[in-house]
Amino acid sequence: MNRRKINIIKTVLSIFISILFFGQSIAQNGIELKGLTFIQAFNNFEDLKNQYQDQFDESQTIVIEEDRVIFYGDNSENPVKTIEIIVPSFSREDINTFNQVNKSTIVSRQEYSYDIIGNSVLHVTLRNVFYNTKDDVNRSELISSVLYNCYGDIVAEFGRNIDQIVISPDHLRFIATRSGINPSDTLYIFNMNGDIITSFYSKDPAVSFTKDSRYVIVKEFGKNIISVFTADGDFILNTNTWADHEIGLIFSSFIIDNQKRLLLSTCLPDKQMSYIDFNNQLLWKQQFNNVLDLVPINATRNLLVLTKDDNKSLDETKTSIKIISLTNGEVIDACESCSLIKYFENNIIIKKGGTYYVYKYI
Repeated sequence: MNRRKINIIKTVLSIFISILFFGQSIAQNGIELKGLTFIQAFNNFEDLKNQYQDQFDESQTIVIEEDRVIFYGDNSENPVKTIEIIVPSFSREDINTFNQVNKSTIVSRQEYSYDIIGNSVLHVTLRNVFYNTKDDVNRSELISSVLYNCYGDIVAEFGRNIDQIVISPDHLRFIATRSGINPSDTLYIFNMNGDIITSFYSKDPAVSFTKDSRYVIVKEFGKNIISVFTADGDFILNTNTWADHEIGLIFSSFIIDNQKRLLLSTCLPDKQMSYIDFNNQLLWKQQFNNVLDLVPINATRNLLVLTKDDNKSLDETKTSIKIISLTNGEVIDACESCSLIKYFENNIIIKKGGTYYVYKYI
């Protein structure tokens, strides 16, 4: 082997070793992001989970089995109550009706559905279900529903006007309304004793609590109208985002509590991020990819946002993290092709490639 080939091989090995050590250095020292202090890196999820077990191990308080629902309350090992799951069957007369040639009769029966919401309550609905054949549903009509807490106690019973339950993240309140083709115009806020705290009107509402459980955001379906209430039902803001600020179709919305602001991410006609105060004044508007999640990271008015990259499906390699200034919406720093795994207290966990990075923020 001549000297020239030897030198080429040495150069290639040197570059490879440099890249290897550079990758190891990033994994050990973290991805530098302004406003965040790197704490630790993990090469696999199991090591991360073992280190922060309390944050990832959420015991199930309610379990649905084939023939029963088990309520565990605060004890994940010993159940405190069970209820039977009612599964109806077609009668012989129903089967004969299905087997008729050129039949016009529709068979109906009452059916229950069981849904766990927020790992804290069970919503059981009763409907009249109408069948063309045993496998072909024609329509269904709501009869009533019952809400149970994680101890198996009844929190509230509803008639035909309630079929949607939204639980606050702190599990202290819930919103009840009617969804579907003919949604209710009234939303009711309850405490977990089943008492109505307040109610308010909104046409075709899509409703959610903010992550701190302090606010309720109500969007009118298919329109650019957003209302903000406190979790106790006190009115804060109503805005027609297009008429007031030329803000288009809303993709996502968030409350920045310490600033008393509403942040909106739009998808049509343009992808933008807009910032509105509780007096309905537009503070700024920036071109920005759709916002999936966000974390206020310090007292200096910065924000960490997770965005969906353009023309890409939603997976961990198609999202990016950006640090923006709440003063003007400008990007301060960014981490491309990474995902936001979890945030709790003053910790943020970010995944890039196969490595998990833990940061602290002020």
